[in-house]
Amino acid sequence: MTPGVDGASYLDGSVTPGETYRYRLGLFENGTEIAGPSTVVTAPAVEFALRGMLPNPTDGAGAVGFALPRPGRARIAIYSVSGRLERVLFDGAREAGEHRIAWDGLDARGRRLDAGVYFLTLETPLGRRTERFVMIR
Repeated sequence: MTPGVDGASYLDGSVTPGETYRYRLGLFENGTEIAGPSTVVTAPAVEFALRGMLPNPTDGAGAVGFALPRPGRARIAIYSVSGRLERVLFDGAREAGEHRIAWDGLDARGRRLDAGVYFLTLETPLGRRTERFVMIR
């Protein structure tokens, strides 16, 4: 328990988005429970989303934000406006929730991307999302 507005609060960091949990808070006096109301809480569901490149525009270093409503495979890639794959930033499994993938501003060959417009894609079994970002010098 940590101090909160009404004296104490509790943060359960192990919840899964969209799942329902029952919590019971007990008040004890001399080792005997004298009050113990319970409550049912549903963790907010996470929407499937690509949050884009942060910052945008970027001068090279940034991060890609995305959200998955349930665990599964995700692939994050950068494409040029001509459709050429510049780099795969991530291809693997992720838990449900909000995520960030760091990007160093380099392509797959380790060279800095030229200034211009690029497309960022998130592909999962749930679908595909695309966001535009701008690389500046």
